[in-house]
Order: sequence, then C-alpha cells, then structure tokens
Amino acid sequence: MAFPFDLHVGSWVISTHLVLDIVAFVAAIIYYIRLRSKSGDVISLENRLDLIIGAIIGALIGSRLLASFEDVKYTMTNLSLLVVFAQQTIIRGSGFPRGSAAMTI
Repeated sequence: MAFPFDLHVGSWVISTHLVLDIVAFVAAIIYYIRLRSKSGDVISLENRLDLIIGAIIGALIGSRLLASFEDVKYTMTNLSLLVVFAQQTIIRGSGFPRGSAAMTI
C-alpha cells in the first residue's frame, strides 16, 4: 500500500509519509524538552529505564498480536513462533520491529 503521493525532486522520490513521520517525531521531542525544562524531571533514571523496556516489550507483543489477527486463517494454518514474529501489520512502524506503530494505536 502506498501513501497517497510522493515528492519528486529531480530523479529522487521522497516519501511524504517518511517526511511527515520525521516532522512529527521532531515536534514531539521539542515539545517534550520544553515541558521538561519548565517542570523538571520527576521520573528517576531507574524508573525511566523500566518504562522504556516495558513499552518496547508491550509494543513488540501488541504488534505481533495485531498482525496475527489481521489474517487469522494464515496464522492458524502456519502456527509457529517464527511465523508470528515474521508477520507484518498494515500499520508498518519504524524503530523497533513494528513497535512504534502499536504504541501509536
């Protein structure tokens, strides 16, 4: 599935989806830094690492479950750990294996 349109600069084709994703992440980081500078950091480093690890694991498991439910017939006929972790959702995220997409939902 392709995004509705791409930017054509000379012979290069630039994915507008990629550009908009980057703009969204940069805007979120800038907003986070501004909020953090005003209110200070209330989460300790140990708790922050636990939250990040939990988010990564949750996103990984959630994205695999979502992919399994998109084509239940295929998943049930080819049921194995390798098949479950190799499936991709129609919501393809970036970063960790399809994890950011699941976190977005």
